[in-house]
Amino acid sequence: MFESLLSRLRGSANTVEKIDVAELRQRLTDDKSLILLDVREPQEFAGGHVARARLLPLSQIRDRLGEIPQDKPIALICRSGNRSGSAARILAKSGYEQVANVRGGMGAWSRAGYPVSTGKSSRSRSSRKRRRG
Repeated sequence: MFESLLSRLRGSANTVEKIDVAELRQRLTDDKSLILLDVREPQEFAGGHVARARLLPLSQIRDRLGEIPQDKPIALICRSGNRSGSAARILAKSGYEQVANVRGGMGAWSRAGYPVSTGKSSRSRSSRKRRRG
């Protein structure tokens, strides 16, 4: 019980950074270790996503935390920034320290004229390696 309380307190100390799409684009260029998670549903992702994004729907994030490295910066994106904000808070409360939510989401990315890829995620769930750390 005490460890659970400590874990929640530690998680609440982690903050979620908010970045705009211009900053995301720059970080994707400058930092090859940045992981971009798209937390929308598969059909939304297939309709258009940032090229380096990995699909991980918000509804699955808690069950798949082991697939998200804790030692790399994580940016989260959705359609508008709401679902990714929720996902970012889940990660922060779970001990992730380098978490950023993309304000405006894919809507802002598209409006800015940045490139959009279409099609399904290239990584199937069965081919993913479970890792943490």
